[in-house]
Amino acid sequence: MYILSIGVLSVFTVFLFRVLQGFGLFPFKFGLQMSISLENFISYADGASRSTQNLSSTTWAIFAPNGELVSLQGICISRSTNNIVEYSTMFELLFDAIMNGIRRLVVRLDSQLVVLQLVGIYLVRSPTILRMALRVHLLEKHYNFIQYEHIYRNLNTLTDSLANHALDRNLQEM
Repeated sequence: MYILSIGVLSVFTVFLFRVLQGFGLFPFKFGLQMSISLENFISYADGASRSTQNLSSTTWAIFAPNGELVSLQGICISRSTNNIVEYSTMFELLFDAIMNGIRRLVVRLDSQLVVLQLVGIYLVRSPTILRMALRVHLLEKHYNFIQYEHIYRNLNTLTDSLANHALDRNLQEM
C-alpha cells in the first residue's frame, strides 16, 4: 500500500507541475533535451606485436553512428609487449576521438584482458601497464559515454589486417 501511494503521489506531482508549466507558472521543463545526439560512435582497435623482430604497431578505426568512416589511423612502435601495444592503441584511439569532437564512444577490442582490466573486472598487476591504464582512464573523463566491448578476432579484421600490414611493411624497409 505504501509503495502504491508513493507512485500515485509521484504521478500526481508530475501532472501538477505540467499543468502549472502549461499556464506559465512553473518555468522548468521535464523530459530529455535532444539538442545533442545520443548516438554512439563505434571504434575498432587492435595492436600487433612481433617479439622476434622487436616491432609493434597499433591501428584503430572510428565510425560515425551512420556508418561513415571518421578516422582510420595507426602508428608503429618498437620493442613492446602485446599488452603494452594494446594499451597504446587505446590511448591513441581515445585521443584521436577527442580530437574529432567525439563524446560518446563504443570501443571494440579483440583483447579480452584489456577490456576486463579497463572495466575493472581484472586487476592490473604490472606497474607499466597500470600507468598506461591510468592514462586511458584520464582520457575517459572527456567522454559523456564510453563502453568497452570484447569481440572475437575474426570480427576485428580491418584493424587486425592493417596492424599486421604495417609490421610487414616496416620489416621490408629495415
